Amino acid sequence: MERRCAQFIRDLIVTPSLQPQLFAVDVSEVITQFEAGERVHLGLPAFGLNQAQKLAVATSFAKRFSIITGGAGVGKTTVLKALYKALDTTGRPRFQMALSGRATARMIEATGEEARTIAGFLNKVTDKEMGPAPIIVIDEASMLDLVTFYRLVQKLPPQSQVILVGDPYQLPPIGAGLILHVLCSMPGVPTTELTEVKRQSKESAIPLASRQIRVGLQPTFGANEADDVVFLPCSDDQIISTVIRLYEQDTENTQILSATRSCAFAGVEMINRTCHLRYADHSRPLLAENPETGEIEATGLCVGDLVMYTTNDWMRNLQNGSLGQIDEVFDKPQSVDLGDEDKPRIVIALGMATFDGVQHYILDTDVDSIELAYSITVHKAQGSQFKRVIIPVRKSRILDRTFVYTAVTRAQVQVILVGDIDAVRDATRLPPKAFSRQVGLKALLDAELQSGDSETS
Repeated sequence: MERRCAQFIRDLIVTPSLQPQLFAVDVSEVITQFEAGERVHLGLPAFGLNQAQKLAVATSFAKRFSIITGGAGVGKTTVLKALYKALDTTGRPRFQMALSGRATARMIEATGEEARTIAGFLNKVTDKEMGPAPIIVIDEASMLDLVTFYRLVQKLPPQSQVILVGDPYQLPPIGAGLILHVLCSMPGVPTTELTEVKRQSKESAIPLASRQIRVGLQPTFGANEADDVVFLPCSDDQIISTVIRLYEQDTENTQILSATRSCAFAGVEMINRTCHLRYADHSRPLLAENPETGEIEATGLCVGDLVMYTTNDWMRNLQNGSLGQIDEVFDKPQSVDLGDEDKPRIVIALGMATFDGVQHYILDTDVDSIELAYSITVHKAQGSQFKRVIIPVRKSRILDRTFVYTAVTRAQVQVILVGDIDAVRDATRLPPKAFSRQVGLKALLDAELQSGDSETS
């Protein structure tokens, strides 16, 4: 698989497009027009791309394979929006995608264009829709594993243009191999790194702490609970009570992020169980019929619970990772029509929930796809932002620099870590565990690029 991927990348890098454009495109002029449009759209007196962003647009427009990388909040999405203005002039079909449904939904929201999961692209997009020279944009590419990329390579035509967007210091792929991490370190791969943080205010301490963690330096933590970046040391048996106390200071704007699901001291399941017992309205439980016994049973969810949808339902605009809250449970199941005038779609609804600001029926078929979300794993949060983040931490084989960095950079205003400070210091000091994965892509691509150089010479 790595050999085939290396050949594909090499061909895109060393072979110019066989479909030259009819008219030359002045990318700098496109950028100028984009900046003027954004000033009007955002209502700002001044708006402009920095030099690295302009270079990223020009490089990814001109090259058939390129990478746009950089830390959290450095304006990678803004680069994509400007780049799309330039790519529009080519008239070629463009497909933007990400590994997870939630990341895909964020692409749609950020760029205003259609996006899909990689699985959806692989399974549903036909050769005719792609044409001979599609433009492929993959966001959150640090999560891209070898098997998924190999399947993409097998599907894409030779004249494709591929743009990877992501940060190799965020969480690595769950599956085998490394793609973005390897390619970002190779001099022969067209890569632009963005460095100027735009997400937080310039006075925020979060960008500084993030940069320190990203390069393996010990971050600057405050001890005052009102600071931007705070660490509150405590023993394992005090973690959950401390997290709950902090959470209650601003429940509306806070997300708890955990490393693991099952840890009794700091895991997602224990924190969610504690919060469910504390905050949900247990007089209004969500009930559903057990398909095996036919009996009506409690689902473990109640009105007021914070929840996450864990599958993709594109017809209802619900993605794996959509966050929400249960608003209402019906006294008895209701038949509702989710179709249209031409094609009715009668389903059974058990209640109502608001996901990402939009109210939806809770269907009887949704019960297995909804779980508590007072706390979620950092994997589920990757690519998202929350005003305030609380991170319980203790020594764990999962805890490494990428976890700490990804968790901290989810916060826009304040991040509070609770637990074992030595565990965080050790995790930050050591290289990310993903970097020690045994992969052959770099050696294979080096060989391919060298053979390409000899052929062109």
